[in-house]
Amino acid sequence: AILATEGFFNLNIFKHKTRNYALVFIALLGLPSYYYYFKYDTSGMRRDTLNFYCPYGDIEAMSWMDASIPENSVVLAYSTSNHIPAYSRCRVYAGHYDLTIDFERKLSEVRKFYTGSTPDERRAFLKHNGITYVYYGTAEKRLAGGAAGLEKHAFLKEVYKNRSVCI
Repeated sequence: AILATEGFFNLNIFKHKTRNYALVFIALLGLPSYYYYFKYDTSGMRRDTLNFYCPYGDIEAMSWMDASIPENSVVLAYSTSNHIPAYSRCRVYAGHYDLTIDFERKLSEVRKFYTGSTPDERRAFLKHNGITYVYYGTAEKRLAGGAAGLEKHAFLKEVYKNRSVCI
């Protein structure tokens, strides 16, 4: 906005003193949005760093996915799903809230999958939505309290594992 304003004033239709007042006025107009950003967006960093920082074990797993999983495979993940498309050619079931159709419903289904579904419900959910890989990393373990019990399901086959991620 400031750059556009500077360009607008370079048209020389304002005198120098008026120009300075206008720039100050425009900067003051932006104060509410600056306040909002620093108060609300940065408070999210204190609550959940995984939205802003991706642990190394997760990055290793996503690099493996890029090299080993067929392009456009659908992956189920929790908040890690925002990072997966950046590090691999995979699609995610529920990604960024602005880029996912019916995001709230899908996020609710993802939470249920990791925290309280029966094996039959999990299998039906994966099949119905064409999900071919289940990502169980740092965020997913935190969501499930470390007790999702995915390794007990015979219909899920482990294809990758490191110290913090299982796919």
